Amino acid sequence: MGSNTEHVGGDAAPGGDQTRGQLPSEDLLKLLRCPETLQVLRLAPAELVGRVNRERLPARNGAPLTVPIAHGLVREDGAVLYRIDDGIPVLLIDLGIPLSPTTAPPQLHTEGDRI
Repeated sequence: MGSNTEHVGGDAAPGGDQTRGQLPSEDLLKLLRCPETLQVLRLAPAELVGRVNRERLPARNGAPLTVPIAHGLVREDGAVLYRIDDGIPVLLIDLGIPLSPTTAPPQLHTEGDRI
C-alpha cells in the first residue's frame, strides 16, 4: 500500500479518498482550536481552499502563498484559514490566512497596558 506523502498541493483527488492520509485524524480535529480566539476549527471546503490558492492570499505576517495548499482549517467565524502541511495543522497566528480584509492582527499588550 503506497503513501500519499509526496502530494504537494493543488486540487484534491476526485472523491477525496486518496488525499485522506494528509489530514489529521478525526479525533485530533475535534480537539483543535484557533490559537488566537480559541474558536472551533473545521476542515475548509474545497471551494474555499481553491479561492485561497487562486487569489494567492498572503498569511497574516504578509508572507505570500508560494505553494498551493491542499487542505486547511477554517475558524468558526470564517475569518481565518490555517493550512495543513503533510497532515500537520500549522496553527501559528502569524501564518493564519485572513479571509477578509477586515481581519485585523491580534492586539498585543505592552508593558504599560493594564490587563
